[in-house]
Amino acid sequence: MSKISVIIPVYNSEKYLQKCICSITHQTYKDIEIIFIDDGSTDNSLTILNDYSLNDNRIKVLTQKNQGSAIARANGIAHTTGDYITFIDSDDYVTPTFIETLYSTLFKADADISVCDYFIDKNNCIYEKNNITCYKIVEKTNEKNCCSVLKTISPCLWNKMFKKDLLPKFYNYISNDLTIAEDVSFVFSAFAVANRIVMTPQKLYYYRQHNESTSNTYKNYWEDYSKFFNSVLLFNKEKNLNIEQDVHGCFGTYYITTSLKTAFTENNKKLIFQILNSDYIKLYCKNFKTDKIKTKLFILLLKLKRPLLLKVIIRLFRK
Repeated sequence: MSKISVIIPVYNSEKYLQKCICSITHQTYKDIEIIFIDDGSTDNSLTILNDYSLNDNRIKVLTQKNQGSAIARANGIAHTTGDYITFIDSDDYVTPTFIETLYSTLFKADADISVCDYFIDKNNCIYEKNNITCYKIVEKTNEKNCCSVLKTISPCLWNKMFKKDLLPKFYNYISNDLTIAEDVSFVFSAFAVANRIVMTPQKLYYYRQHNESTSNTYKNYWEDYSKFFNSVLLFNKEKNLNIEQDVHGCFGTYYITTSLKTAFTENNKKLIFQILNSDYIKLYCKNFKTDKIKTKLFILLLKLKRPLLLKVIIRLFRK
């Protein structure tokens, strides 16, 4: 059996941490190392981690000053000894067969990455996501890479497993100073260099939505989105991957509308000006090819820098 490394960054997760830990330690696949990275928690998270590590020698607890999830994951990756890596958020939890299914699916398909579907746990009410409707293999060809599939599945790290030897092909290009989109940068780059990805419709992960999560509290979207675009487009240029259209199609429109919506809501004219005059907007408007009428109109209004009309069309995107 191959060893699987499970990496879990932790920051002030005492309310949810025990359920997360128990869901991992009770996996049907036993040859795992469980690496928790405490990112300078100020609650009892580190105490909980240390207590569990005393009773399970598969658990490693690393500590660092608060530097964010991306740095914590990088710290965890540096300490892995497994052949495959998967990531779990410390406020989420998984089914008992999460690791076994992702590994067996990946191994049988001889894939670089495996992906499962998931549930959403919102205030203890469980909702199903049906992003993956059937078992599917996506392969890299001379004409296309595997990135386009990210238009239909979650680009987050947590419902996937990666061959560890895939990481040297892209990991040095990842920007680790992001708060938003830091995991998306990892996933998009991994999909860009993967030769084969396998997806299973089995729902094996519980993604918890609550008011304390970073995605619900962090508002400085554009600064991090700009860093994301810069890093993946530099990666594209240096590796000659031909992924620019996938960057715009999978993330460009969404990230631009999200950032402008925030700026409009806050009546932040400085941020609106910053977004409309950014280098990425110029590149997006110049190079993105789309057949969608709404998106074509959106691009035209970005070129013309018409914020009032952009505010109207962004409302249409959200419907």
